[in-house]
Amino acid sequence: HTATGHRMMKTISNIRYRRINILFITAAINFHRPASALVPSNQFGVAKEGFTRVISTMAKGEGLTDIGRNNKPYQEYLPIDRPWKEAIDASIARSRKVRGGNFVQLATVTPNNEPRVRTVVFRGFVKDECIMKVITDLRSEKVKDIQHQENNLAELLWWFGKSSEQYRIRCRVQLIGSDVSDTDADLLALRKEQWGNLSDNAREQFYWRFPGDDYTPQCEVPKGGRDKGGKVLAPPENFLLVLLHPQRVDYLRLTDNYRQVDMLDDDKEWG
Repeated sequence: HTATGHRMMKTISNIRYRRINILFITAAINFHRPASALVPSNQFGVAKEGFTRVISTMAKGEGLTDIGRNNKPYQEYLPIDRPWKEAIDASIARSRKVRGGNFVQLATVTPNNEPRVRTVVFRGFVKDECIMKVITDLRSEKVKDIQHQENNLAELLWWFGKSSEQYRIRCRVQLIGSDVSDTDADLLALRKEQWGNLSDNAREQFYWRFPGDDYTPQCEVPKGGRDKGGKVLAPPENFLLVLLHPQRVDYLRLTDNYRQVDMLDDDKEWG
């Protein structure tokens, strides 16, 4: 019984040893094979979907594709000729639950011709318009950057990580403050509405001393930007609603490197 058991253990050991050798030999052979030979195949001899895309992409020599790599076939990302507003509405809907998905970058140029960029919060579109909304403080440097430009131009960059899409939007900037003419009642109402839509914490910031100013004691900040009865106060003079009027939209989809440029012509038509 003991001799039989010893022979069985020796046989198992030999089998394991040979199996290890086979694995090493297989790995060595695979190391020297071309990449296409390593793609797993299904029973019909067709390369599996998840690997085919990567290799065919590399073969095409498409830059940046690995940034937008995902598990969906290319057919789902064929170019679709549609206005940029429809495309960005779809991008926003796909990223609605992404934390920070409404953070965008706004680039300007200083009066000294130096570039500046900062992150701002996208506050939605004006109803039934392509006009985008953000807010800022009248005391901020970006206001000076915008005002010194002949046409008040800036560029907004919006990256959607979930769908690997990028929008570069050249805009004409309109600053809406308390000095807007009473004849522009719609703009004043839009500013007031945006002020009311802010969180209490966001409203309080517009009552703070501005960073960089000479030190003075902080005046009392109305909690939540509300009066003692809890009603939202009128927006302070330094609260600005910023309207971005798109002039040119450069769209890039990194899943297949599809690019589309939409421009607003002299007749205010997109093409």
